[in-house]
Amino acid sequence: MSRLGAFVRRSVEGVPVIAVGIGPAPIPGLVELGASLVATISAVPAGAGAAPEGLSPLLWIEGEERDIFAHVVDGFSAALASAEAEIVAFLREVDPLEEAVILAYLPIPRAPFGERRFWAQDAELSRRLEDKSSTLLAGLLPGPRYVELGWPCDEQRWSGVEAELGTSELVVQSLGLHGGGAGTRIVRGYHEASRRLPALGEGPLRASAFVPGGPANVMGVVPALGPTIVLPPTVQLVRVDASGCPTYAGNRLAAEDFSAEERGAIVEEVRSLGERLRREGFVGPFGLDFLRERDGRRLYHDLNPRMNGAAGLLAEIVEGVGGVEGVGGGDGGWSCSPLPLLLLAARDYDDSEVAWIESHIAAVAAQRPRWRLFVATTADESWTIEDPPLSGRWRVDPVSLAVLWIDDGLSAQVAEDGPELVRLFVSLAPGSSRRPGERLVVGELSCGPSMGGALWRAHGGETPARLAHAFLGGGR
Repeated sequence: MSRLGAFVRRSVEGVPVIAVGIGPAPIPGLVELGASLVATISAVPAGAGAAPEGLSPLLWIEGEERDIFAHVVDGFSAALASAEAEIVAFLREVDPLEEAVILAYLPIPRAPFGERRFWAQDAELSRRLEDKSSTLLAGLLPGPRYVELGWPCDEQRWSGVEAELGTSELVVQSLGLHGGGAGTRIVRGYHEASRRLPALGEGPLRASAFVPGGPANVMGVVPALGPTIVLPPTVQLVRVDASGCPTYAGNRLAAEDFSAEERGAIVEEVRSLGERLRREGFVGPFGLDFLRERDGRRLYHDLNPRMNGAAGLLAEIVEGVGGVEGVGGGDGGWSCSPLPLLLLAARDYDDSEVAWIESHIAAVAAQRPRWRLFVATTADESWTIEDPPLSGRWRVDPVSLAVLWIDDGLSAQVAEDGPELVRLFVSLAPGSSRRPGERLVVGELSCGPSMGGALWRAHGGETPARLAHAFLGGGR
């Protein structure tokens, strides 16, 4: 077991846990790292398929949101709140003495879980912090300049906004909660706005100047006591679709993407926000999205008070240099990395422990450059997947996208993968269905930088969708 694994074990060993998340094994590694898994509660998107057989005790709840991004941001907690009576009855059966800890990697409502210990973000607080109308982020870190915009508006008002922001290329967002870019449109001029903005609905919007620098992301974690922990930043991969919606496509981790000076500045900025979040009552992981201007400035534009898309990538590279020996499995894409439990266990850390955690993970990240792609496409017609592809290692031709399943060796260290191999962590359950226009998510693909770069050069922002069709088309 790695030193980090042993460190995390001290937090969870012997602790009875009820895991709450998406899928049958939402937090892999609990048992291997010493916790006692009492039961699992899984709230899945609508159309995600039936609960797997043979897993008990498991409470399977189907939410109303069909899109995974909308489900993660708000539908997940809404599904749990709607099923409060069912959850209370289930917990009364599996944990009648209320001895278990509630552990979740997404914000959840407190009410259904009674007086049990709570290792999770409270959904009500997280919703308030994440709402794009919140001024907390803008009040602490540099960010884009926003101009309020009511929609619909006339061309004269639009021209006034362009003049105020000094450009005709604008990013327009609806307020409230939106995941994966769904509430954002990039528009150039009034006539394009007239075509693209109605999808955001009527009501208050905000506009900012388009920033040509690349999008990036960083995660932190606010412990119960101790300094905020800051993880290595990653470059975000984004696809802008025909409607002007910038859709999240994955993350890239490479030492050369950020200078040592910029990394140090990011640590200070994230830590300052983490301490502010603590004063708001927040404990646990959070993510920050930012844009990098050409002059080197960072503009922070999104606070996600939960684990975000980079978590799987960081967890994998941490596991890849010594996770829990002899343990495989890819459900959720984390294998048995100690990182998710480090982020979620809400323990106390002193200054020296935080310094060691940060330096250890930063060193690993520098040694293990990696890409992680969110493999998803949009259904052109009604689609039910009875036989999803297998999780495991696949050989992929980056140009033709011919794919061939090799083995289920997800427990192998990432260094053992050849440059032509990728790892596919499938989240698509048998029987999953999608309607025309809905997002169909296969899972996440992890690969080395040579493969990631080759895929992106050949297919650009269409890479995730084309990979989804390639894997769904067979290859085994």
